Amino acid sequence: MLGELIYEAKGKITGYRVLDVEGPKIEVTISENGTLKGGIETTDIVTYWSIPKPGGAYYAEGKGVFMTKDGSNETATWTGQGIAHYSGRKRRDVGSVFCSTSSSTTGKLGFLNNVVGVFEYEVDENGIDLISGMSLLGIGTALVYPALLAAISDIAYPQWKATSLGVYRFWRDLGFVFGAIGIGFIADIYDLSIAIQSVSWIALASGIFVIIFMHETKL
Repeated sequence: MLGELIYEAKGKITGYRVLDVEGPKIEVTISENGTLKGGIETTDIVTYWSIPKPGGAYYAEGKGVFMTKDGSNETATWTGQGIAHYSGRKRRDVGSVFCSTSSSTTGKLGFLNNVVGVFEYEVDENGIDLISGMSLLGIGTALVYPALLAAISDIAYPQWKATSLGVYRFWRDLGFVFGAIGIGFIADIYDLSIAIQSVSWIALASGIFVIIFMHETKL
């Protein structure tokens, strides 16, 4: 029925590819988590390309696949086209999609078969800020790593300096694994911004702990 909401989702860009330097023609891949009509939770993999048009608009064509999260392994596909406009760093797309599925009419995604819909989505204007933040994070990591290794070497006796460095590296590198899992849970429950802020507050707390309770060794 006209005007009925079918799908809502949030996602992130996972890749770019230059298809043609004339234009240029750029391909973008997006991974989404969303909810279809009836509360059906899905993931959606989207690929679209766009080219600039006179007047500042972009013409785009794309395709994607819905996959249910409940283990029923139902899928549905769609193709679409649309027009995009930029306002500062924010991109807004509007267009139409045609859906199809191999699911039976009684399946969870059966209602999508031969459905035509209109869509609207916006690209988060904080994406560029996130890239800048990641760059600063890389610079900060490059500055802090030598200091951490020097601190461990400074407080360790020569007889067990190699062992202490090994133990430190083991627990630090293990943090990359469990830290990523923990932050991933936070990002799924809330959003990516909250997850990044959590990392910042934890790092700040650890720095305050070091200032208060650890002291430089002096010979």
